[in-house]
Amino acid sequence: MNYKHRVRLAVSRFLKREMLEREMTAKWLAYKMTKVCGVTVSQSAIYTWQRGEVMPGADKILAMAEIFGASTDEILGAYEDVE
Repeated sequence: MNYKHRVRLAVSRFLKREMLEREMTAKWLAYKMTKVCGVTVSQSAIYTWQRGEVMPGADKILAMAEIFGASTDEILGAYEDVE
């Protein structure tokens, strides 16, 4: 598995877990990222991140870190076992 694919999957797992724990919808996350962090994000973009199809940009990763109270390393899967 290449590095980019592994990171996309790590972001996907992180989003699914954190959104489920908080009972947060993609619509609500998009709203928070846009209104609270000033990063324009669509609901459909969040769906593509959840499915691991697209890697969010650095500004989106930073906004997620702020919203979820997580480190960027955690979001990107830096501490996960490498296969």
